[in-house]
Amino acid sequence: MILDPKDTIELDAEKNTRLRSESAEKGGDYRLLHMGESTYTASFAEKLSVPIAAKLSYLVLGGGVWMNTRRPEWNDANNAIVGYGLSAVTAAQLRRHLSLCKRIISPRKSESFSVTAEVCAWLRDLCDTLERYIPLAERELSPALRYDCLRATSEAFDRYKGIVYSSGFSGKKTQMPYAELLHLFELGIRGCELTLSACRTEDGLYHSYNLLRLSGRSAEIRHLFPMLEGQVAVLGSGYLSPDEAEELMRAMYRSPLYSEKNRTFYLYPVRMSTPFMNRGILSEDEVRESRLLTRLLSDGRADIAVKCDDGKIRFGADMISADKLSAAL
Repeated sequence: MILDPKDTIELDAEKNTRLRSESAEKGGDYRLLHMGESTYTASFAEKLSVPIAAKLSYLVLGGGVWMNTRRPEWNDANNAIVGYGLSAVTAAQLRRHLSLCKRIISPRKSESFSVTAEVCAWLRDLCDTLERYIPLAERELSPALRYDCLRATSEAFDRYKGIVYSSGFSGKKTQMPYAELLHLFELGIRGCELTLSACRTEDGLYHSYNLLRLSGRSAEIRHLFPMLEGQVAVLGSGYLSPDEAEELMRAMYRSPLYSEKNRTFYLYPVRMSTPFMNRGILSEDEVRESRLLTRLLSDGRADIAVKCDDGKIRFGADMISADKLSAAL
């Protein structure tokens, strides 16, 4: 996942074909997880905790939820940042969701609930990890600490997935105190709030999406331009006080997101983008300075660069990313 966060899913084609065929014959419920002849069931609390734990396992402190599953939100896909993208929007929504779940289960904190043994082990592993790193990050969040925390939470998730993918659920259930789940939710809220705090800009807005750069044992973050959905997500997260919410609204009206002419907000700041046909062009000087490009073009090789009908030299059709170019070179 670290080596190539854009390639993180392996499809079990044989299983996929079998499930589709058998569910067409026996009904859609056949796609559900089974233990013997019975559909596998889980408590409401377990169903709430699993997607929360999945997001907390990939929460990059100060940046957002790491979008490495190739299942993006619509705008993540629109911005083409799946793989190296961090969603502060998801962190804001997760904070709101955690707060709601906390209110739901707080009245029952002296009780316990039934949970799959493997899920229980994962939740406890994740809770122990966050308990170790959140207080440190609240004092001082460095790229090294951010990496260590991400590595630890991801490996907690990996241990759970490794068991379930290789041998499935054991079918064993255990009792987990609601108090433990509440503690995990509280740690998650602290992690989300720490992230949102780090995403506040000098002009009072909040970063919506960031880019992750992993190098050695360091996790660096680069910010993108402001987007409306980030402000909306923070306003709805419950993180801000009424005064802070008003301050954000005033900052939004001062920002490039607001059009005085049309008296409305835009998803992105109004900016002139480079037309498609003006992109990916190599200047004559750049080609002249490269013996490799000069030789490839003279030999009629068009995989890396090609001379087009308009006389301009552009990158070849397959050169869609720096990784593709490096591999071709």
